[in-house]
Amino acid sequence: FTYGSLVATLILMIPVVLSQLACEAFMYIWRIDLNVNSLPIAAAGAGVGVDYGIYHFSRMIDAFDEGRNIEAAVDYATATTGKAIIFTATTMVAGTIFWWFSALKFQAEMGLLLALLMLFNTFGGLVIVPAWVKILNPRFLTERRRGVERVPERLAVG
Repeated sequence: FTYGSLVATLILMIPVVLSQLACEAFMYIWRIDLNVNSLPIAAAGAGVGVDYGIYHFSRMIDAFDEGRNIEAAVDYATATTGKAIIFTATTMVAGTIFWWFSALKFQAEMGLLLALLMLFNTFGGLVIVPAWVKILNPRFLTERRRGVERVPERLAVG
């Protein structure tokens, strides 16, 4: 538990799961097979995509620890880290989207899928993660503020 909470893990996993489902729907619509060759693209997309949520979430926690309330911490993190996330995602997508123009069908499909996964995960990291933090108002954040000593039983419930 990097953040000491199961709730934090769930908040970060929601956009990754939604991105994967959206990508699988796209694969179904475009008749792209899920096979041993395309499966690593899904894993790579999830691995890269979860980073955007982690960047944003970490900055939210830093802003919260600096004394801001949850609303202000989320807004501050979005205003600062959001720019870096968009720059990073744009660079990553730009590097893979051109595979779409490849004459090799597999390379074209996988380039497009990887670019889509990164776009979906960027949206998740910038919109879904902060929305869930504002909605849930996670207890582990308020406990950080109060300086409550954490014990293993409390870590398990978030």
